[in-house]
Amino acid sequence: MDTFQFVFGGYTGNLDIDDLVLVKDGITENLIDNGDFSKNHIQGWSANWQGPSYYLANDAYQSTGITLPSVVAQPSQQDDAYYTLQGVRVSHPTSGIFIHKGKKIVMK
Repeated sequence: MDTFQFVFGGYTGNLDIDDLVLVKDGITENLIDNGDFSKNHIQGWSANWQGPSYYLANDAYQSTGITLPSVVAQPSQQDDAYYTLQGVRVSHPTSGIFIHKGKKIVMK
């Protein structure tokens, strides 16, 4: 079985670890635990400081390449055209229901 050492330094926030194996000091008893690994809850259990170290950098989860979407007014609000309820532009509306400047218009 591999031994893992986690070093977090100044990491802020919550860390959830499932099924971590700890070794009881002085005996060979193991503990598989889920939850709080603060000093108060792991007293009497030892960590292997000779194992590999892993750390989380505060920028580990920075998003890249994601920008806010730009908002463009809908064509029905930009121009003076009429549109059917299916969104088809109509150059000469006859009787029926149309969208004009973002509002429903009834032509008789």
